[in-house]
Amino acid sequence: MGLSRDFKAPFTASGGSIVAEQTYNGGDKDFKGQLTAIKAASPDAIIVTGYYTDVGLIVKQAKQLGITGAAFGGDGWESSKLIEIGGADVEGTYFSTHFSPEEEIAGQREFREEVPGQVS
Repeated sequence: MGLSRDFKAPFTASGGSIVAEQTYNGGDKDFKGQLTAIKAASPDAIIVTGYYTDVGLIVKQAKQLGITGAAFGGDGWESSKLIEIGGADVEGTYFSTHFSPEEEIAGQREFREEVPGQVS
C-alpha cells in the first residue's frame, strides 16, 4: 500500500493519470476480477506493488486477459522465482530495486561502463 501511495503522488503531479485502482490479498491465486476491471479502463501500463509470489500470477493472468500495457513494480519483484512463476509472461516487465555502486554484483561493472554518468 505504501509503495502504491508513494508512486501515485508524484505520478499524478507530473501529469500522469490513474485510470483504475484495485487491491488484493497477498496469497490470492485468482486476480481475474481485478484485472477485468483494469482492462475495461484501457491502461497504458499497470503497476503491481506486491511481491513476486503474487506478481508472477498477476502478470500471467493479465496477459491471458489481453492486457497489453507494460507492467512494472518495486523491489518486491526481486526474485528468480518471479520467472519460475510468471514464465515468459514476465518478459518485458520492469521493476526498480535498491542499488549500491560499491556492491560487487555480476554484470554491475559492465552496466556502469555502458551507461557512464548515469549510474552512481
